[in-house]
Amino acid sequence: MSTERVPSIKVLTFTFEPTLGFISKVACIENTLEGLREVIGCRCVACTEIKVGGKKYDVWSNDEALLQDAPFPSLFISDDLILFGNLVFAKHDEEGATIGLSSAVVALLKKFIQQQNKNFQLFVF
Repeated sequence: MSTERVPSIKVLTFTFEPTLGFISKVACIENTLEGLREVIGCRCVACTEIKVGGKKYDVWSNDEALLQDAPFPSLFISDDLILFGNLVFAKHDEEGATIGLSSAVVALLKKFIQQQNKNFQLFVF
């Protein structure tokens, strides 16, 4: 029986901590569906493609976030798109496989999160 090691990828997480509010940080996660579920804290994930600085990125989120007792908005992409719950930012290659982020992209995405949310006051119910 062989034990194949699953590669890790560097992602940006955006999570809510009850006593601290929203926190963005870099994490190395297992590059599997289970790895995403664990970081997001959910059973079902959804992937939303966003464009930042002319390039496409993936935002993974809890597909059932709005079904929770107290859903909280995390990221305002546009008037038509608001993401809820904990988020994981990554990229994908030309074949659609999830890949990690460079330090420069992490900095770009952190700035994007701040810009998108700066005009909104977030309430936790």
